[in-house]
Amino acid sequence: MKHVLMLLVLAFITSCAAQVENSSAQDLAALAAPQLGDEFDIFYVPSSGGIADATFVSLSKGSPSGMSQQLAETLGQATDKDVSIVVGGPNSAKTRVVVEGALQVLSGQDLTHLKLMFVGLADDVTAVNELVNSSGGEFYSAGSQP
Repeated sequence: MKHVLMLLVLAFITSCAAQVENSSAQDLAALAAPQLGDEFDIFYVPSSGGIADATFVSLSKGSPSGMSQQLAETLGQATDKDVSIVVGGPNSAKTRVVVEGALQVLSGQDLTHLKLMFVGLADDVTAVNELVNSSGGEFYSAGSQP
C-alpha cells in the first residue's frame, strides 16, 4: 500500500510538471506579435517547481491568487479601452488558474475590448478560450500543445 501511494504521488507531481514549450517572456512576445500586432502586454506566470505549482493550483481554485488580482487589473481595463495581452508560462495548469482567477474577479463585466492570447497545453487552451469568449473578449492561441 505504501508503494502504491508513493507511485501515485510521483505520478501527480510528474503530471503537474509538464513544461510548456516556447514559454519564456521573449517567446511569448514572438508568438503574440503576428496575431496581436505591435502593441500588447505580456503577463508571464513563472514556475516555482512541480510541488509548489501543484500547491498553488490547489489553493487558487477556491479564491483568486495575488497573481490573478494583478492580471485582473489589466484585463479590467478592457471594459472601455482596447487591451491586447499574451499570457503564458512554463506550467500550463498554473497559468490557466491565474487566468481563471482574474476572470472570476471580473465576473459580470463585459470585456468587449479584450484580446487575450493564451500559450499552454490543449486542455487549458480550451478552458481559457471558453472563459474569455463568455466574458465578451476575443481569444487567440499560439497553437495548442499536446
